[in-house]
Amino acid sequence: MAADIGGYYGSMARFRRLNRMVKVNDKVILAAGGDYADFQYINDLIAQKIRSEEILDDGFSMKGSAIYTWLTRLMYQRRSKLNPLWNSIVVAGFDDGKPFLGAIDKLGLGYKDQCIANGFGSYLAVPLMREAVESAEKDGKQLTKQEAQQVLIKCMEVLYYRDTRSYSKVMYCIKFVG
Repeated sequence: MAADIGGYYGSMARFRRLNRMVKVNDKVILAAGGDYADFQYINDLIAQKIRSEEILDDGFSMKGSAIYTWLTRLMYQRRSKLNPLWNSIVVAGFDDGKPFLGAIDKLGLGYKDQCIANGFGSYLAVPLMREAVESAEKDGKQLTKQEAQQVLIKCMEVLYYRDTRSYSKVMYCIKFVG
């Protein structure tokens, strides 16, 4: 998972060190694009949810699919009240040892896939990622960690050079163990 760390006010690069990725627990991480204040609100809601899970002290923590489903409901509920959260969110994690990757838009619509990007990346980065995955599958193997890193770096370079309003510094989540 990768995200730039720039914050913009219109076309002006206003903030240069915004964290757009959040570690939810040991098995789930999420990233968001869009309005940063709405992202902070979502982050606060997730922190409250995690605290209430920890208070139960039953040994269970929320899986990637649970966070994903809860966020689709949250985004849909806010949209239905005509007060949407202007974000697109990507949730990555593990469910019972299997990888999970899902995306949610500001309307509360979600989908799961092997390769996900939001914003401008859905047009330019997803084809690059799918090409790498399909190439590896054609050879009868999966991408290694190093190959996945290289694909992410290439995607972020392409996005930086093609988008006139992006920031050159990027945050990566490479080592993620479920």
